[in-house]
Amino acid sequence: MAWIEATSSWWPGRGKLPASQLLAGSASRRAGDLTRACAHVIDELGPFSKTVPIVFGSSLGCVSVLFSLLDEIKRDELGLSPIAFSSSVHHSPVAAVGVSNQHIGLLTAVSANEDLAAMLIIEALGLSLEFDRVLVIGAEEPWPKAYGHEEFELYAGAFMMAHDSERQLIVETSTEPFKNTLSGLLRYNPAAGLEKFLEWSREAKPGDELIISPNRSGGSWKARCQ
Repeated sequence: MAWIEATSSWWPGRGKLPASQLLAGSASRRAGDLTRACAHVIDELGPFSKTVPIVFGSSLGCVSVLFSLLDEIKRDELGLSPIAFSSSVHHSPVAAVGVSNQHIGLLTAVSANEDLAAMLIIEALGLSLEFDRVLVIGAEEPWPKAYGHEEFELYAGAFMMAHDSERQLIVETSTEPFKNTLSGLLRYNPAAGLEKFLEWSREAKPGDELIISPNRSGGSWKARCQ
């Protein structure tokens, strides 16, 4: 059985983003807001093994870096920095943390939209069949205005999934509608369903359920404590 051992999350409403010990030297200097937010929530979970499997999820990843590089290409500037290009890769926020801390375990990335929370949990549950612990991070930064998406805040959330003798996490589809009860600009973030799940997991008892995100068939995804 697998359950949530520890959780952490950050968005601007929680104050200034502190520096993380997980990004050292040049990695810290090159890190954008999304990478620094991911490092912070991982840091808050406490020390982690260099071999723990990591699951990272985001709709578009470091989209601000990507758009900046595309703008450089459009202006026909003299070449692109390989380091800057590597920072635009979808999973680069956790890759930067992993490299800085000599992580040698599995790292897998999930790209989803409003159902991001459910996809992260399902991926982690699969890995928990083979590993004692799974580190999971979901994050999204504001999309450029040119993309035409609803304005929202930067968000990063993380949890450590571990074997548990008393509780089992189940994720299943439901016909119930998803109700976004988060307030402010955070509610429009595609990763916002993860924050609902983290809040629920801290107090959930066997029999408790939570609609965590919509699914693409028109219903929703439900988390259940069993």
